[in-house]
Amino acid sequence: MQMVSLALYVTEANQDPECTEDLDTMQGVADKVFQAGWIEGHRDIAEFDAASGQYMLRDEYVAKSTYAKSIEEFEDNFFWSELAAALAERDLKLKGVKDIDPVELSGRLQDLEDHYLDHFTDHGVDHLRLINPHPHQ
Repeated sequence: MQMVSLALYVTEANQDPECTEDLDTMQGVADKVFQAGWIEGHRDIAEFDAASGQYMLRDEYVAKSTYAKSIEEFEDNFFWSELAAALAERDLKLKGVKDIDPVELSGRLQDLEDHYLDHFTDHGVDHLRLINPHPHQ
């Protein structure tokens, strides 16, 4: 049931309107799996929500599960990695770096990303500032 819940979570994260059919399918599969778990007596894990008419994992179960902690850790790592990558790309553009060997470019990006990740590990966003050249827009 955890794996189905995780797959549903990933599917729900997709904001592409063309994927709503996939989401509907995945929600239907999840409902059937959670229902089967509930019928088999796993009522400490699954429950029926009368308001939505669907079976789902119990909040209490999710709160103490290892997979919920894994999702939280994944989201945290993903956020910081994406932020570091975007800042590294920005820095190279600001330095006018272009037309260089792809291997060298990759290495320079990785060095900058590592620098930012180390900084975020030590300081979080304490030193991060957003400078808006058009503050009234």
